[in-house]
Amino acid sequence: MREPYIAALADLNDPAKLGAAITAAVRAERDPDQLVRYAQLAEYRRQPQAAAQAWAAVLAVDPNHPLALKQAGAIAFAAGRLDDAEKHFSRLLSAQQGDFESNQLYAELLTARKKDGAEVYYRRALDQLAKTSQRTEASYLAEARIRARIKDPAGVSAVFDKLLKEHPANPRLR
Repeated sequence: MREPYIAALADLNDPAKLGAAITAAVRAERDPDQLVRYAQLAEYRRQPQAAAQAWAAVLAVDPNHPLALKQAGAIAFAAGRLDDAEKHFSRLLSAQQGDFESNQLYAELLTARKKDGAEVYYRRALDQLAKTSQRTEASYLAEARIRARIKDPAGVSAVFDKLLKEHPANPRLR
């Protein structure tokens, strides 16, 4: 009964009721796949508290769930809960390489906390971006930001030159 009700609330675009329904469903659910679906729906429908609770519920069932660690870390980082963010990203990146976003966020976190080691994660993020076959404008902008963080002005210029060649009519790049 929970899933059809939540789907109906999503279709009706009633954010307050949707967030409350997801929060209630998360308290009773133990299937990690269903919890992930609730968390992603809450994120998509801009219900950050419900999303955070759903990701926490995923981690309660599976403490090393990679997507839950990434998303819980990102939410904690955005909310200024740096201890929580560091705990999630540290656990994720100690078990696997993560993706470029996880590495970039962890590096940003370490930089914000004035801790050593950020450059390792910035460089790992750059390596992962370089291996991406289909690059988006956002990924190039992320690369430029990372290169600026590691004090590589020539790299920043090269990224923007490449973007200008690929998107010459884009006024935001001028």
